Amino acid sequence: MPSPDPSRKREGSSGRPGQRDLTAGPVASTLLAFALPTLGSNVLQSLNGTINAIWVGRFLGEDALAATSNAHTLMFLMFGAVFGFGMAATILDGQSFGRRDLEGARRAFGSAIGLVLIASVVVATLG
Repeated sequence: MPSPDPSRKREGSSGRPGQRDLTAGPVASTLLAFALPTLGSNVLQSLNGTINAIWVGRFLGEDALAATSNAHTLMFLMFGAVFGFGMAATILDGQSFGRRDLEGARRAFGSAIGLVLIASVVVATLG
């Protein structure tokens, strides 16, 4: 087997082992690779709500089923907001690192952590 030519770069390769250049190569497969974990998480969350609804509806009655369904909807909305916030914070950090602006990355990370802590206290307090 011939040894690989180090001067040739694969399409979508960054040249560093274990890393991939996401600005080159097919867009569809890159988007799919990023979307699959989120899609899997949403499927599992929906499955959890469905199973809860089956058990609660069967053993606890209509009122409990309505409460569980409402809570599941709120949880789904909260997960969406948390994922969106996490992606936004990651983008800001990534842009700062890409510019080699470590102070900006620290500021973005600190702001994200601070906002998460404040939101956590508010949610824990209000229930």
